[in-house]
Formats: sequence, structure tokens, C-alpha cells
Amino acid sequence: YLLLTSRGTEMLAGVRSVIVDEIHAVAGTKRGAHLSLSLERLERVVADDGGALQRIGLAGTQRPLAEIARFLGGQ
Repeated sequence: YLLLTSRGTEMLAGVRSVIVDEIHAVAGTKRGAHLSLSLERLERVVADDGGALQRIGLAGTQRPLAEIARFLGGQ
């Protein structure tokens, strides 16, 4: 979050993938809202550099799957 709201975005411009482990634990929480916002900001930084961000979500239990997919997929 701090890197995405400061001048540190140049370091993140080359990022092409993000792995969110235990995604089910944060999807419906305040931490998940902050994570979602950070992923959207990272998406914009990567797109400005001409790239695309691959989002990968991991968890032992991802239910309901469609809701977790919408959360991870972003806007």
C-alpha cells in the first residue's frame, strides 16, 4: 500500500504477477478491501508501463468460488 501511494511505484512497474495466498481469509473483510484497492492501483502502475497484471489466488477453501473470483478479478 505504501509503495503504491508514494514515489515507489517505479519499482513496481515491472511486476507481471501477484499471488494472493489464503484469499478466502480476506475477501470479505476490511483487510480485503484494502488489498483490493492496492491490487487496482498496482494494475494501473503496470498498465502505465505497457504490461498486464496476472492475479493468482490461493487457498485451501475458496467458497463461494464465484465470489472469490470476482474479488480477485477486480474491476
